[in-house]
Amino acid sequence: MNRFRVLLSGLLYAVAFQVSLAADSGRVYFPEQVGWQRVEMTASKFLMSMDAYVELEKLTPDSLESLLVLPLSETERAPLGAPIRLSYVTDGLGRRTESWLLLDGRRGTALQRTTLRKGGSEKYRIYRFAEDKIHRLTWRPGPGEEGKDPETWSRLSEEYYEYPQLPTDPPPVVTEASALIYLAAASGLSRPGEELEVLTLASDEFFLTRLTVRQPEEARVSYSRVNDRGSSMKIGRVRAVRVAIEARPLDSRDGEQFELFGLSDLELILDPETRAPLELRGRVDFLGDVAFTLNRLTLASTKPD
Repeated sequence: MNRFRVLLSGLLYAVAFQVSLAADSGRVYFPEQVGWQRVEMTASKFLMSMDAYVELEKLTPDSLESLLVLPLSETERAPLGAPIRLSYVTDGLGRRTESWLLLDGRRGTALQRTTLRKGGSEKYRIYRFAEDKIHRLTWRPGPGEEGKDPETWSRLSEEYYEYPQLPTDPPPVVTEASALIYLAAASGLSRPGEELEVLTLASDEFFLTRLTVRQPEEARVSYSRVNDRGSSMKIGRVRAVRVAIEARPLDSRDGEQFELFGLSDLELILDPETRAPLELRGRVDFLGDVAFTLNRLTLASTKPD
């Protein structure tokens, strides 16, 4: 009986999600509302620490095209608005991962994600979110190539992912887990109860992902704030926007966890002025609750382009 209830609950969730997912497929994001260019964060637990940063760069259509392994189709190019690149780095526990995400900053659609992992099992991987399918290219070092430049790695594999067929019109926007910090910032979510729902690729699985604004929180802050004129310390309390991130695998039979920066069970704390992440909270296996906390914020440039 309990198992039946779990299955029924998952089915009802998926049906309800698909209805709201169709509504959010037409959502427009506002990169001009994002007041940060780079955020640097640190997490620590039991004498272990990890650093992370996220950097946002606005692109031109030409510069975007130069970074793609497959050119944009006419269908992709027609609605393209405000292309951006998000750069992510996490460093700690003997592993460093660098990622670059190209996406349409207006529609939230992922276009390409590149990841380089050093330490442990090294790999260089590109996901190209093309019009008809997702192309995945993976390079790994061959014998004697460990620790060398990834451009010299000789072991290459190529795979394809079909997009899930959901009964929504228009088709859902497909994004990538590392876009969620940007999407939360650019969506304008602020009042308790407001929601954003997207179809997200993470850990090679598709997830139904919901961002929900909870009651605001008095967050304690202490970080360096950098702008065109210099830097200063921001210390005190902020009435922050608290966003819960809930994700369920589209295929309920899969057991993959949805993670961002290695964290699951996520909650994002946003500054209401700059929309910068003050904290990213979650859980790590064998460590429990962990939070990445903002320690340095570079504001979006006020200089004309």
